[in-house]
Parts: sequence; C-alpha cells; structure tokens
Amino acid sequence: MSGRGKFKAISMKIRGLLNLLFSDRASHESTTFLISSGRSGSTWLTDILSSPPGSRILFEPFHPSRGIAELGRLRYTYLSPTQKNKSLTRLIENVIRGKIRRPWIEQLNTPGTFTYNRRLIKVVRATLLLPWLSNYFPECRFILLIRHPAAVIRSQLKGNWELSSKRLRSQMSLAETINLKLFDQFGWPTSGFASNLVFWAIENHVAYKHAKKHGCLIVRYEDLCLNTAGELSRMENYLGLEFPSDVLKNIDTPSWSSSNKIAGMSMQEKANGWRQKTSNTDIQLIREVLSATELDELYPDT
Repeated sequence: MSGRGKFKAISMKIRGLLNLLFSDRASHESTTFLISSGRSGSTWLTDILSSPPGSRILFEPFHPSRGIAELGRLRYTYLSPTQKNKSLTRLIENVIRGKIRRPWIEQLNTPGTFTYNRRLIKVVRATLLLPWLSNYFPECRFILLIRHPAAVIRSQLKGNWELSSKRLRSQMSLAETINLKLFDQFGWPTSGFASNLVFWAIENHVAYKHAKKHGCLIVRYEDLCLNTAGELSRMENYLGLEFPSDVLKNIDTPSWSSSNKIAGMSMQEKANGWRQKTSNTDIQLIREVLSATELDELYPDT
C-alpha cells in the first residue's frame, strides 16, 4: 500500500473511532425508521432527514456481514406484528439507544458530534419487518420510501443485487398477510428481472398495506423529485420538526451511493428516466405483478 493509501486508511480508522464517542440522548419519540427496498433513493432521503442538528444516523444494521449478525440473519424476513420475540426486541432496543456501536452503523455521522437528540435508522433489508417493528416500537416514527420497480430493479441488477423470489415463497408466515398463490403464475424465478420484481412487489405490498392502515408516512421517490417542497412539508408535519433552510437548495446533490451519471440529471429524469430504458415486455410484466398487489394504487399507469 502506498503512503497515500496508508494515510487514507488511518484517517478512516480514526474517523470510525471518533464516531463511536458520543452520548445518545434521543427518545423513542424522536427516533425515525426509514424503510425501503434497496436502490430506492434511501441514502438521498437520509441526507434530508438527518439535516436537523443533533441527528444520529444508524446505517443499515441489518447488513449481513458488516452490521449486527443477529439482525443480518433476519434480513428479508417477515414476522407477524403480534409475534413475540424477546431477543429481537432487546436487540433493537439496544441498537436504538446506542448500546451497540459499530463503525459500519455509525459511518455517516459527523466526527466530533458528541451529543445527539434525534435518531434516524436507515434500513433496506427490513421492509418485511415494518409491521412487527411499528407494533413493538409504537412511539417511533416510520417512513416507508417506495420507488417505481423498473428503476429499482434496473439499479439492483446493475449492482449485482440478485433477490430470489423463492426466498419469500418459503416463508409460510407471509401467507397471513398476502396471498402468495397470486404469484404462482410468474413461476417463482430465482434470478433476473422477474425474480427481483416479484420480490419487490411482495415486500413492498406487506409494508405498504400496514403503513397505510397504521398511519406510517408513505413517500414516493417520484413525488420527492417532482414536488420536493410539498413532500418536505409532509415530512416536517409527520416528524414534528423543521428542516434547515438550505435543504431545498441542496436537494439536487446526489448521495454518495448514487451513480456518477445521476449528478447531471434533472428531477424529471431522476423520476421517470427508467421509461426509456425499460422494454415493453418488462413493463407488461410489471403491470401484471402490480395487479396482484395493492401497489397498483401507487403506480396505476406504469
């Protein structure tokens, strides 16, 4: 490793250690879960939601290798809202309160911030757990971010996110909240566009149905792009806070996890750019899959 590389590695290690030195004084009422499928724009929305001073970001604790192992084993798993799980409840409680601190989870926080009075927990592998989480942690706020499946799946496959729909078919507890037989017609593929689409539809259907019934905030990525001020106002009302005045000015700044190409895109292109890159065959498949769920309410005309 070159001298420059060693310096960078040491700097990152020091940054990681500094991020673990803090006092978390936030309450459950000032704790927000941001839940979405992967590649839905959640890192971009995280930048917005964490803009109020004193906000602590807990980044992807369900990551299988870098997060918390016990949570990683429950990624993409559905639990009934009333199912008791004392170990999971205790673990989530410890994560929220800052008793479990990992450099990976704390990586987006600013070094030198030693006191936090708000928390934002960003997760893209726990969409199916939204009903359980909101039932056992009712004082917390829950924001469900949904983006058009064509855009999500194109980004997932580009990043080698292969999600096997059979993984969800094997979870018989899912049959409590969604009729899995509706998806038999698609053959339960294990890879490719169709597999990720069925996976997306099932996990977002479960979360959307619960969020709509129990008053969680539902944000469409497209609305955030095309009606930014209105969506920011909705989030402020739901969370009971005000975002800094410069948030709207910096809204075009892409997150660190975005492709370099997105920096030059207009908001219209960010919201609807998938249309020119999606075949008629895939669009028809999306229509058929959405019709098997309540998600066609969000995207009635793909």
